[in-house]
Amino acid sequence: MDFSVLGPVEVQQDGRALPMGSGRERFVLAMLLLNADRLTSASFLINALWTDPPRSAKAQLHNMISNLRRRLCGQQDGLIASRPLGYELRLGTHGLDLLEFRRLVAGGRQAAADGDQSLAVALYGEGLSLWRGPALSDVGDELAIGARQALHEERLVAAESKLDACLALGRFDELLSDLPTLVAEHPYRERLWQVQMLALAGDGRRAEALQTYRRAHRRFVEDLGVEPGPVLRELEQRILRGESAGPVRSTGPALPRQLPPATAAITGRDKLIGEIRAELLRSETLAGPIVVLVGPGGVGKTTLGLTVAHAVRKDFPDGQLYADLRGSREDPADPHVVAGRFLRALGVDGPSLPDDREERIAMYRSRLAASRTLVMLDDAASEDQARPLLPGDGGCAALITSRRRLAALMTNARWTIPVLDTSDAAELLTRIVGHRRVAAEPHAVTAIAELCGHLPLAVCVAAARLAVHPDWTLTDLQSMLAAERRRLDELAVGDLDVRASIALSYRSLSPDLRRLFRRLGLVSAPDWPTWVAGELNGAEPVDRLLDDLTDVHLIEPLGLDAVGQRRFRLHDLVADFAIERAIEEEPEHERDAALTRMLSGWLALASEADERAEHGMIPASGLPAPPPPRLAQMKTVRQTPREWLEAERVSLTTAVDQACRAGLAEIAGVLALRLSGFLVLRAHYDDWERTLHAATECVREHGPDEVLSRLLGALFAVSLWRSRSAELPKIAADELALARRLGDPQREVGALANAGWAARLRGRLGKG
Repeated sequence: MDFSVLGPVEVQQDGRALPMGSGRERFVLAMLLLNADRLTSASFLINALWTDPPRSAKAQLHNMISNLRRRLCGQQDGLIASRPLGYELRLGTHGLDLLEFRRLVAGGRQAAADGDQSLAVALYGEGLSLWRGPALSDVGDELAIGARQALHEERLVAAESKLDACLALGRFDELLSDLPTLVAEHPYRERLWQVQMLALAGDGRRAEALQTYRRAHRRFVEDLGVEPGPVLRELEQRILRGESAGPVRSTGPALPRQLPPATAAITGRDKLIGEIRAELLRSETLAGPIVVLVGPGGVGKTTLGLTVAHAVRKDFPDGQLYADLRGSREDPADPHVVAGRFLRALGVDGPSLPDDREERIAMYRSRLAASRTLVMLDDAASEDQARPLLPGDGGCAALITSRRRLAALMTNARWTIPVLDTSDAAELLTRIVGHRRVAAEPHAVTAIAELCGHLPLAVCVAAARLAVHPDWTLTDLQSMLAAERRRLDELAVGDLDVRASIALSYRSLSPDLRRLFRRLGLVSAPDWPTWVAGELNGAEPVDRLLDDLTDVHLIEPLGLDAVGQRRFRLHDLVADFAIERAIEEEPEHERDAALTRMLSGWLALASEADERAEHGMIPASGLPAPPPPRLAQMKTVRQTPREWLEAERVSLTTAVDQACRAGLAEIAGVLALRLSGFLVLRAHYDDWERTLHAATECVREHGPDEVLSRLLGALFAVSLWRSRSAELPKIAADELALARRLGDPQREVGALANAGWAARLRGRLGKG
């Protein structure tokens, strides 16, 4: 049989079309085909078919599956197999136009990479010819809109790739006959404007190429309120200068290579590495492999995952995407935001990122279509967090780590990572401490491994203490571990856990090292530069202290960032221990003072960067500011304000959240305002909106009103930018009431102007 989804859903057998039944049955068949050779869950189908599923939903779905089986293959169960949680359509030798389309597009991409542009044009053209209209065109919009958008994006990316190949061949007439229609249908697709300008310039029609840019510029400014992206602007300048335009640069962002470095300290995992690697390279299904590594914190899931990911990266030549989903922290990553970061890495300009969640995920999967890309999702909190970020194409693979089993993810490739056995734990200890010391006390090695719960992190921390104390015997360490009976509650292995090991290292520190270590637990950002430790420590020099903490494996150095700052992080379990110690051993007023110093430091640096970044918006001046900064880092900020803001974007937005949680409303509000210009400049719209919302709610509760007034104005701009007209009247009304309460005529005028905009957009101009 031959199945078709690139147009109406059709099934043909021996050249004869088979009847498809109701629209709902066509939808079920379409979803089974899009997930061919992997499980489609019954719960997904039921929730897609009914907004409020009736009690009979499961029985009705079963009847639909029975009808499909009868129409497609009599009563045989070989094509559509029942599974405990749903159904699986086994494609086998049957044809599917989507799979053929992706195969041809992948061939075109490979031909283009090999320099054979003529073959690339032919393969792309053959693949595009399989489309018979909009995908799933006979399935109701309310059912298939998400899938249809994803497939449409896939088709458009293939069309753009064909245009690039034609451009490389100099087929300008062919391009210029097709492009006007494509540009008219997709006026915000910068890549199409670029190709049209390049084709006109290449055909000797330079004036028309510049007119095309002016049309694009007018369209973007009038419709979206934004300038075209830097690639399009640079192309205009090159044409103005009469330079050779060269190939289109929309294919030009570097392939994503986001994997953090793998560690050499991995022991006892050879068998697992081989099994996981083989699974990631499995390619006999339409959908790509999904591998899940689960286990307690500190067991080495990330280390194992990165080791395997680096081992297979050559098998995924189109790139490797990596995200720390922060599932074990209090602020897990939003998959909508992560998808935006992935799309940026895949070459999508910030203004082109869809705001709608389904549209953004559809674009993300389309960008991965027909590629060989590895996606690693580290520390996933739940299935709902990880699922939107899974690729939809068989050429890609996903590798997920989590403390939870993620049982609802439809994959059989799941490994629960065990602790090390005694011999492997002993080997890990030996590699750090040295063979000579271990050989003298073999029985103590076994006892230490058991006291560490055979947990890799615990073994490494304990071994580090031995490494920096050559005067200790292994028996000394064994005795100290046995006496340390306090536990980290969230990580219990048998009757022991990692707290004993970390506490041993902590208790061996000098008082000034202990104080700094405790206060580092106050940092919410995933990593931080040196000056943060200095502010937490009362602005005292910390370089030596950080080196000492690194030596005992209590903090992890990450090298230099993009602006030359040394960066560090705490493993999440170590951070848990640090904050426990801070709560128990630091007076509350000292903890609060340290946190305030750090957040004030972020505000001071961000304020300076805002003044100097030349982001095209008026800097958020005239706001309450921290005392004059004494941070050495200020020099870097003054020299490279934009680069510093980009390097610290995650830390700065996290600082806004942390200030809100601490009730430091003024810092939260002013910092959010100071970040606005840069976040808009770099099209980080998700961060812009989220920080302003969080800061506004905090300042609304705690004050001051002057900052709240500015925040409400900025929040109005966000909602206007996002076209959320329903939110505008309430924001404008709050802003106006506050301006009148403050007795500020200038703010009142601004608030009245916003209220007028809100009324106009809501169609109420002149009413009341």
